[in-house]
Amino acid sequence: MNEKFQNSKSLLFYFLKGSKKYFCLSIFFACIYSFFNLINPRFIGYIIDTVIISNDANEYFHTHFWMVFVVVIAIGVASLLFKYCFYMNNVKGAEKLVETMRNELYEKLMSTSPSWHSQNHTGDIIQRCTSDVETIKTFVSQQLTTLFSTVLLIILILVFMSNISIKLAIISYVFIPINIICSILFYKHVGGAFEKADEQEGLLSSIAQENLTGVRVVKAFGNEVEEEKKFRKVNHEYTSFLTHLFQMLSIYWSTGDLFYLTQLLIGLILGCQLVLSSQISTGDLVAYLSYSAMLQFPVRGVGRQIVEMSKANISLERLRYIMNACQETNVEHIHPCVFEHEIRFDHVSFMYEDQIVLDDINFVIKKGSSVGVLGSTGSGKSTLLQLLTRMYQPTSGKILIDGIDLQEMDFHEVRKLFGLVKQEPYLFSRSIKENITLGKNVDPSQLDKVVEIACLKDTIEGFEDGFETLVGERGVSLSGGQVQRVAIAQTILRNTPVMIFDDSLSALDAETDARIQANLKHLHDITKMIISHRISSLQNCDQILVFDQGHLIQQGSHQELIRVDGMYQTIYLMQMDGRRCQDER
Repeated sequence: MNEKFQNSKSLLFYFLKGSKKYFCLSIFFACIYSFFNLINPRFIGYIIDTVIISNDANEYFHTHFWMVFVVVIAIGVASLLFKYCFYMNNVKGAEKLVETMRNELYEKLMSTSPSWHSQNHTGDIIQRCTSDVETIKTFVSQQLTTLFSTVLLIILILVFMSNISIKLAIISYVFIPINIICSILFYKHVGGAFEKADEQEGLLSSIAQENLTGVRVVKAFGNEVEEEKKFRKVNHEYTSFLTHLFQMLSIYWSTGDLFYLTQLLIGLILGCQLVLSSQISTGDLVAYLSYSAMLQFPVRGVGRQIVEMSKANISLERLRYIMNACQETNVEHIHPCVFEHEIRFDHVSFMYEDQIVLDDINFVIKKGSSVGVLGSTGSGKSTLLQLLTRMYQPTSGKILIDGIDLQEMDFHEVRKLFGLVKQEPYLFSRSIKENITLGKNVDPSQLDKVVEIACLKDTIEGFEDGFETLVGERGVSLSGGQVQRVAIAQTILRNTPVMIFDDSLSALDAETDARIQANLKHLHDITKMIISHRISSLQNCDQILVFDQGHLIQQGSHQELIRVDGMYQTIYLMQMDGRRCQDER
C-alpha cells in the first residue's frame, strides 16, 4: 500500500501546517523570557557587591537607590510581557493544532471504506481521536516548545556560572547528567504505570457508561447491587493503583531534592572558601546559588520531555494508521446514477476473509415493486444490503442499475437512492420531530403525512408535548416499536426511490405491521425491500427471496412458495401452527 505519511514526523509536520507560526513565536518568546530571568541573579549580585559590601555604601545607596527599583521593575515588566506573549502564542498554536487534527481525522474517517470500519473497533478509533490527539497536543505545546527554551536556559545558566567561577560550574557539570539520567530512567519505568492507569480509568468509565446506558435492563433484572459491587471493585483497584503511582512520584521528587541539596551544599562550601580566598565576591556566590536553584526543575524537565517524546511518537503512529487508511474512491469515469427500470444481481458472489458469504446470486428488482427477503441468521441478508448500497464490492459478478454496473457510479449518488430502516435504529437525544426531520425545515402537512403512514400519529398525540417530546439517549423513553416507527417516518420523509426495511418491523404487533404495510402500498413508484423473519410481513410482497448459508435457494410470490416443498413452506407451517396455538390460548 502506498502510504501518504511514511513516518510519524511527516504526519506531525502535516498537522502543524496551520499552527507552526504560533509555536515558533512561542519558542522565540520563551527563550527571551528565560534570558530575562537570568539577568536578575547577576543584578542582585552586583547590588550586593556595590551597594551593601562597598565602603561607599551609604552615599551610593542614598544617591542611586531609585535606579535599583527602576531596573528591577523594568526587568520584571519585560519578563512578564514576554511570558504573556509566550503563553498566548502557545495556546493559539495548541488549539489550532487540535482543530486541524480533529478536522483531518474526521474527514479521513468519513472517507474510509466501510470494510476498514468493520475491521476496527469503534471504541479504539474514538480513543485514538481523543486521547492520542490530547497526548500530541500536550507534547507539542508543553514539552516540545519548552524543550528549546529549557535547553537554552541550561546552557545560559552554565555560561553565567562559568563566568562566575569554573570551579563552581564544574559541580553543576557533574550533577546535571546524573539528574537527567535518573529522570529518564524513572519516567521510562513509570511510563507503563501511567498507561495502565489510563486503561483502568477507561475500564471504570466503560462500566459506568454501560450501566447508565442500560439502566432499564439493570433495574428490570434487579441487578443494581451486583453492578454497584463491580463498580466499587474496579474503582478501588484504580484508586489503589493511583496511590501507588503517586508514592513512586513522591520518592522520585524526594530523591531529586536530595541531589539538589547535595549539589547546593557542596557549592556553598566551595563558594565560601572561594569568597574567603577573594577568588569571587559575595555577590557572585549569591548569584551562583540562585542559578543552582534555577537549574533544579529544568534539568528534571529535560528527562521527562525525552520520555514524553516516545509517548507522543506512539500516539502519532496510532493516528498515522488512520490517516493512511484506504479511502473510498470512485472510478475515473463515472456514469450518472439513474433508476428507471430495474436493479439486477448478475452472478454476484462475495467473500470475506476466505469465507464465502454470498455465492452466485441472481435476481431482478423491478421499479415500484416490493421484494421480501427471508433467511436465517448468517444467511447473507445483511451483506446483500451492504453490496446494494456500495458499502462492499462484489468479489465476482455485477450489480446493475438499468444495465450500468453499480461500481461505475458515484457512490454518494448511489446511496441517495436507498433509505434504510434498521432493526435497532439510532435515535438522537432530541425531540421526536427533530429525529424525524433530522433538523431540516419540513412543511407541517408533509410531516403529518409521514407520521400517518408510519402509524405514529396516535402515539405522538398521547404524549403531553406531542412532537416536542424528548426521546432520551438512543430513544430510551420510547418502546422498541415506537423507536422503529420513528425511524420509518424518518426514512419515508427522505422520499428515496428505494426503501429498505431491515427487520425493522420486528418490534411491532401484527396489526400495526399490517397497517404500515398497507400504507406503504400507497407510495407510488417507491421500490420496497422488506427483510423479516415473519412470513406475515412478507406475504404481500410481489417477490420473495429465500436465502440459506449464502445461497439464494428460492424465489417467487407467497402463493407460489407455499405450494413448493422447501424452507419457505416449512417456516410458514411452523409460524401458522404457532399462531393457532396462541389463538387457542
